[in-house]
Amino acid sequence: MRKNLLMTLMVMLSATMSILAQGITSASISGKVIGAASTATAERKELNEEVLPGANVVAIHIPSGTEYGASTRADGRYTLNGLRVGGPYTIKASFVGYKDQIKENIYLELGQTLVVNLKLSDESTTLEALVVSGAQDPILNSEKIGASTNFGVSQMQRLPSIGRDFRDFTSLTPQAGGNFSFGGRSNLYNNLTIDGATANNVFGLSPIPAGQSNTTPFSLDAIQEITVQLSPYDLRQGNFTGAGISAVTRSGNNTLTGSAYYFFRNENFAGSKIDGKDSPIPSFNFNNYGFRLGGPIIKNKLFFFFNAEIETRTDPAYTFTARPTGTSPKGPTETEGSADSDPLTGLEGLKQFLTTNYNYNPGVYQNFNRATESQRYVARFDYNISQNHKLTVRGNITNAFQDVPPSTSGGFTGGPAGGRGNTNNVLSFSSSYYRINNNQSSVTAELNSTFSGGKFTNNLVVGYSAFRDYRQDAGGINTPNFPLVDILGPNGNNLTSFGPDPFTPNNRLDQDITQINDYFSMYLKNHTVTIGTANELYGFNNVFTQVVNGVYRYNSIADFIGDATPSTTSLFRPSQYTIQFVGVPGG
Repeated sequence: MRKNLLMTLMVMLSATMSILAQGITSASISGKVIGAASTATAERKELNEEVLPGANVVAIHIPSGTEYGASTRADGRYTLNGLRVGGPYTIKASFVGYKDQIKENIYLELGQTLVVNLKLSDESTTLEALVVSGAQDPILNSEKIGASTNFGVSQMQRLPSIGRDFRDFTSLTPQAGGNFSFGGRSNLYNNLTIDGATANNVFGLSPIPAGQSNTTPFSLDAIQEITVQLSPYDLRQGNFTGAGISAVTRSGNNTLTGSAYYFFRNENFAGSKIDGKDSPIPSFNFNNYGFRLGGPIIKNKLFFFFNAEIETRTDPAYTFTARPTGTSPKGPTETEGSADSDPLTGLEGLKQFLTTNYNYNPGVYQNFNRATESQRYVARFDYNISQNHKLTVRGNITNAFQDVPPSTSGGFTGGPAGGRGNTNNVLSFSSSYYRINNNQSSVTAELNSTFSGGKFTNNLVVGYSAFRDYRQDAGGINTPNFPLVDILGPNGNNLTSFGPDPFTPNNRLDQDITQINDYFSMYLKNHTVTIGTANELYGFNNVFTQVVNGVYRYNSIADFIGDATPSTTSLFRPSQYTIQFVGVPGG
């Protein structure tokens, strides 16, 4: 094992005055090149080994023809940085007066530094019956920077993923807990990057983009490799106390390749028995379809990759139904709410009253679905400017939404009143649902450069991401100036709600993230010195005008009808009314 001192000097600068770091985007190869010349005597034959400074080392990514080159330093060592993940690679070492050595079928994992030592024999050397061999674990070596778990294309194709979500794989990390948590830390303390660009919801509402819509921010078919790191001791990686999750997208090569796919699932594919007893599965539909295409624009020089994917899902909003009129007691999947058309006792009558007297349709209260949908697009271009300079540009767009039950925030139905969701006590009207929209677009450029035959390298990443999250009333249609009304049932629990969710009007969050990272490394005889800067500049615009239309609570349907009928007396009043407003004039 190499005993030279590895000294890393990091200068971390940030617009937020905190230590930040970029994600992993590539792999590396390092090692030593030595020469072996023979000395023959009558008594013995032996090899004299010496380091070969100035030897030429070239790694060729066979599928794309991309070449990475470096010269060995004074101690015979070399380093190749910024290499594409995957392979196979062919590595060739050459030096004047020595036979070339070639190693083939080498594969690289994301974030890996593979140690490949090369031994060149003197062209005049002729040895018989002498075999020199050695082996080294390519994963466990002195260049490894901490505990990590890696998932490549082959693993992602073999391992199960019910929802085609990358979190199905990261949860296989030994230190993973539930809900995208690692090492017992909150999932908000992870750092997710795609091609080195920050993909976190930095405002802190969700651990991943589109997380509030319960979808994934990128397609599995667009991903080449994912790595999960828990405790790296390379200071270029950080900005997390949970886990650093880095993903890199696929890239094109010299062969035009692609695929089209369609996945579907419904209740017929789900088990309906528990311990031999029937447990009915509510109906649902999941559809996922898309395609990918990658190939050369200029052979060995310029490549493209494109992926488009659409995912749709419908789920029942409620698994309970209203109790038929006159039925007592209620069945196991029935609520206290009656389907009676009598406006004083039934949900159907309440709907008719609102339609007739207020020209307001509260929607339906049973047997309706809520929708989830996402559209994901990724485009990537790789340009081999020269053997020493490689440029990658990647852009992606994710548009997603989900219909969500009305919020219970604010304490309007706290305590004995219960919530507004799907229980055996509550059937809220569909008008009280809201739609959360999570839209994201980003572009990232990465330039990897090598100077002076591999003595100096530079990695530059520049990226911009825009997150646009906003709410709409049920079905994506806004109903301005109508309040939310909660009505309690005979048991003191919430019975039903109608009207727009009180936290939806003008609820919007815009996030803009600009990222500039640059790391310059110098490979000295016994030391590696890295100087870098990592900057993330955030811009937020958050609007949240909660309860501006008011929230009413009534103890019964009869109380609401009485209060909403002008001819009745003042005995009928809400048990609670809440409204919020801006206290600044003109605000």
